[in-house]
Amino acid sequence: SLLYAPILYVIGIITIIYSSLVTLSQTDLKVIIAYSSISHLGVCILGIFANNLLGIIGSLILCLAHGFVSPALFILMGGVLYDRYHNRVLFYYQGLTQFMPLFAVYLVFFSFSNTGTPLSYNFIGEFLCITGAIISNPLIGIFTALSVLLSACYQMKLTNKLTSGTFSKYLHVTYDLLYRENFILFFLALPTLVLGIVPNFINNILYLSSTLFFDTSSAENYSNLPSLFNSLLYQHSSQ
Repeated sequence: SLLYAPILYVIGIITIIYSSLVTLSQTDLKVIIAYSSISHLGVCILGIFANNLLGIIGSLILCLAHGFVSPALFILMGGVLYDRYHNRVLFYYQGLTQFMPLFAVYLVFFSFSNTGTPLSYNFIGEFLCITGAIISNPLIGIFTALSVLLSACYQMKLTNKLTSGTFSKYLHVTYDLLYRENFILFFLALPTLVLGIVPNFINNILYLSSTLFFDTSSAENYSNLPSLFNSLLYQHSSQ
């Protein structure tokens, strides 16, 4: 991967910037979520080809975290809104908080998680990917960090348009989330929040699997995340 890493760095940066700008210009709700997933996969590419443990572990965590958040957003856009109104145009909606408060709560939670807000599992993944990229190449790390800013732009645009403002004249009052929808979304939100607060169990497993790519014969058996961070940074600085 060292041979092709510079090429993949360029591909990853183009993927992040281009897909984020395309996302900002979209008006289809499901297309916005789909393009946002492509942008996050660009961050994963840069994390993997940073060629250090922080980047690889971060990319694995981000893929896992995105597996909770992205389906939830697709459910909210397609399984809830499209099911009620049969329309996916962003500008059709406004002021949903007034009669769909539970929907608005889930949308805000998963939108903030998708942008990598602290206390979400996505934050840990993006933080490690960006840190790994900075250690490998500071310039690449700066471009990787742009993903956080760009994702906040398009995700907050979506959330603000759907939840805030006055009630849209194109909408009719409908019911909030059904029990089935609430059940599914709750069990997607639960691991996103719990693993964001207490990530050690999964992170240590990912650490042990990631060490297969490196010589860790002198590494210690780390039992918590802070010591894992410190040891990885120490190992890199001592090389």
